[in-house]
Amino acid sequence: MRKLTAHQIEELKSFISKRGFVYTDVQLEILDHFACKVEEKMNLNTNLGFEDAMTAAHRDFGVMGFAPIEDAIGKDITNRLKREARQVLKHWFTSARVLLVLFFLFLSSKFYLLIAKPTLCLVMLFAAYLCCLIYFLISIYRDQYRFKNMLAYRVAGSFIGAMAAWPIFLLNCYQMIGRASWSDNPLMALLFAILLIIQVLFFVVMWRFYRETKARCDELGRIYGTSQATQR
Repeated sequence: MRKLTAHQIEELKSFISKRGFVYTDVQLEILDHFACKVEEKMNLNTNLGFEDAMTAAHRDFGVMGFAPIEDAIGKDITNRLKREARQVLKHWFTSARVLLVLFFLFLSSKFYLLIAKPTLCLVMLFAAYLCCLIYFLISIYRDQYRFKNMLAYRVAGSFIGAMAAWPIFLLNCYQMIGRASWSDNPLMALLFAILLIIQVLFFVVMWRFYRETKARCDELGRIYGTSQATQR
């Protein structure tokens, strides 16, 4: 049974890269399918050379070539993020833990009413957001040189970056609560507590997703070699 050599594997990588697939995890996923096809062609016809087998194997992927594989990877990444969100919500809202959430709501509302300073509460909310965001940015910066060419890594970073819209929302809230009469308003206290929970849950989801993404990138690095998993 004929197997591809290391040199032939490198040629397949070059072939994939020249067709515009720039993300390393996408390249390696395509390589896995492509290499199997090439080996299959070479074993079905022992007289078939490597170059001809590569051309025939690529033809089998159809008019779209490798594009459907890249699209499937992108959809899988998005689905994983949605799955993480569902798991976090299920973990906290479909069991006895929902009592902890309600207790947290109660404490947060009481805290709001106790200090009776809506502006200070929003500033504290923003400060907590800023601390979490800085932590994520440091984590991303620390890993970017290892995983900068990974599609999964880029998607994780883009979702975290989407949280940049949150301060704008808090600023609008700040402009809304300019009236002192809202300082002892129970509905505003409840709103503050809900905003705090939403913010916490968002970062929990993003941390879980980022950790899973990082583990996947590490796995690709171990399977294909660190240099192959971090460079185009």
